[in-house]
Amino acid sequence: MRPLRRILIGLVVTGLALTGCAVEKPRVLNPADRVARPLTVGTFGRVSTTDPAAATDTGSTVYALNVFQRLMTVQVGSQALKPDAATDCMYIDELTYTCGIRRNLSFTNGNDLTASDVKFSIERARTLAVPGSSARLLDLIDDMIVSEDNPLRIDFKLKQHDRTFGYALASPAASIVDEDSYKLDELWPQWQQPVSSGPFFADVATLDELRLIRYPRYGGANGARSLAVALKMYSTPEALDRAIATRTVDVLWRVPASQVPTDGTYEPQTMQGAVVQRLLWNPKSPKRNDAALRAWVRDGTNSLRTLAAAVPPDVNFSEPTFATGGARPTSAVTGEITLGFDPRLPGQEELAGQIRDALQPDVTVHLVADEEEADVWLSNGQPWTNTTMAWLQPYVEFPLPDRTAEVRRLELAFREADGLPRAQEAAAELQRLMEVDATVVPLSQGDEVFWMAPDVELDQEYKNWMGPSWQLGVWGFERVEK
Repeated sequence: MRPLRRILIGLVVTGLALTGCAVEKPRVLNPADRVARPLTVGTFGRVSTTDPAAATDTGSTVYALNVFQRLMTVQVGSQALKPDAATDCMYIDELTYTCGIRRNLSFTNGNDLTASDVKFSIERARTLAVPGSSARLLDLIDDMIVSEDNPLRIDFKLKQHDRTFGYALASPAASIVDEDSYKLDELWPQWQQPVSSGPFFADVATLDELRLIRYPRYGGANGARSLAVALKMYSTPEALDRAIATRTVDVLWRVPASQVPTDGTYEPQTMQGAVVQRLLWNPKSPKRNDAALRAWVRDGTNSLRTLAAAVPPDVNFSEPTFATGGARPTSAVTGEITLGFDPRLPGQEELAGQIRDALQPDVTVHLVADEEEADVWLSNGQPWTNTTMAWLQPYVEFPLPDRTAEVRRLELAFREADGLPRAQEAAAELQRLMEVDATVVPLSQGDEVFWMAPDVELDQEYKNWMGPSWQLGVWGFERVEK
C-alpha cells in the first residue's frame, strides 16, 4: 500500500477493514455541530448500488456523480466538456488521448489520487462490464499507459479514433476509485463506506437516507456549497407528507405536484426539456423477439407520441424517424405484455395507463412496478451525458441478434467520424434502424419541475447544480438566512 497522507482538517480516525487492510475513514466534525440540520432533499428514488462501475439507474447515477469524480465532466444541459480531476485532456494523435491530472488530489482515506488509480478504475469497470452501465462507452481502449516519470499523466491508446471518448471519461463507469481499496473483479460491498474523492463523501447510507458531507480535499469543477446534505428516499406518499408538514425537507425532487403545498412553503424551479419519456424493451424478455409485437407497441402509441426522434432535437445529430399523433393504426397482432413503470415518479402511473389503453384490446397489457418483470419499461431516466452516443446506448448495446453486425458497424463509423457529414450519415442510419427494430421507442420530451424552500439558493451564475444530463447534483444547493 502507498503511504497514507494525513488530511489536515482536524479529523478522527475510524478503522475499516477493506480488502484485507486497514483504511482510514475521513475524520470530520459532526455536521450537527456546525448546522442546525443538513440541507435535506426529499425524493422517491432509490440508490441500488454505491459502486459507480455498476450504476445503471437514476438513483445510483446521482450517487456516483456526487460522491466520486471523473477526469472530465459535462456542463449541464449542454455538450460542453470540461475538466474535473483532469487539468486537460486531448488527442495528441489519431489513436492517443492523453490526460493530465490535478496535483494534490487525494481519496477520503488519505491516499494520493494518481494516474495509476485512473488506469485501475477504468480497467475495473471494463472487467466488471455491468450490462446497461456506461462501461460500454469505454470499449475502444486498447491500452492505458502511465509514465514512470510522471504519475499524473495517462495516455489512452485506442483501437480506432473515437470522437466520443472524452464523454466516456465523464460517465459514471469512469469514476475514479482507490486501487488500494477496491478489487478489480468484485463490486464494492453496499454496506461499506466508499473510498472516493468527489464533492461529497457518504457518511451515512441506509435504504432511506444518504448523508453527504462536503469533502474538503476535492479539487474539480463541482465544489459543494453546503457542508452537509441529506438525501431522503421516502417509501410512501404519506411519509413524505409528514416530512413536508414538519418542514424537515428543503427540496422536493421528482415528487408529484399534488403533494406540494400551495401556500408558498416551496417555490417551483423549472428545467426545460429535462424529462424524456421512452419505452425500452427488456433484453431478457423472450417477447422482444416478436417483430409484430414490437411494431404494435411502436405504432399503437403514435397518438401519445410528441417526440419523433430517438435522440432529442436539442442534441447533435437528432433525426426524426418515428410517427407522431394521428389516428390509431390498424393492428393484425394479438398477444400480451407486461408494461413496467415506477409509480413513485410524477406522472408515470397515469402515462402507463394511457399506454395500456392505446395498445388494448389488440394486445393485453399488464402493469407492473418491477423493471425485471417487465417486457417493456416506461423510462424517464436520463442518459449519462446529453450526447448522441449516450442517447443511442440502449439500442446499440442490446441489438437484435440479426442486427448486431450492422449496428456495430454504424456505431463505430459514428464514433470514428470527425467530419460532420459522415457522422450525421451514420447517426441518421442508426436512428432509422431504431424505428424499424422498435426496441427503443421515444414518446415525449417535457419540462421537469422541482420545488425548493424559500431559504434555499442555487448557483445561478454557472448553473452547475445539476449533473451532465439533468441528474441531481446537490453540490449547487445552499440554505441561506433571509
